[in-house]
Amino acid sequence: MNNEEEQIVLYLYEFKYTPEKGVGPDPRLTIRGISEGTQMSISNVGRRLQRLVDRAFIRPVLIGYNTYHYLTAKGYRHVEKIEHESFKIGIDERGLSLGFKKSEIRGV
Repeated sequence: MNNEEEQIVLYLYEFKYTPEKGVGPDPRLTIRGISEGTQMSISNVGRRLQRLVDRAFIRPVLIGYNTYHYLTAKGYRHVEKIEHESFKIGIDERGLSLGFKKSEIRGV
């Protein structure tokens, strides 16, 4: 997964608790909404989303004339793996230390 695809997956993860049904889908989960939220072009987001759908990280849901994008279980596992690997905790003679590993900070 390249950095742009990872950025989209991380963006969609922020909407983990957004309901798919009920009050109506969140417009931030459309291609336009993802484009605005990630500051990437609409065409680039469209290409990246298709690759992520093909690799089963995201599933599209067509509602009316709009397609909304949600993470699959595989997508959630990927983000949680990144979060788990990037966070470190340590205890030594100076006390408790918390932080992020440098290799996982990707500017997203």
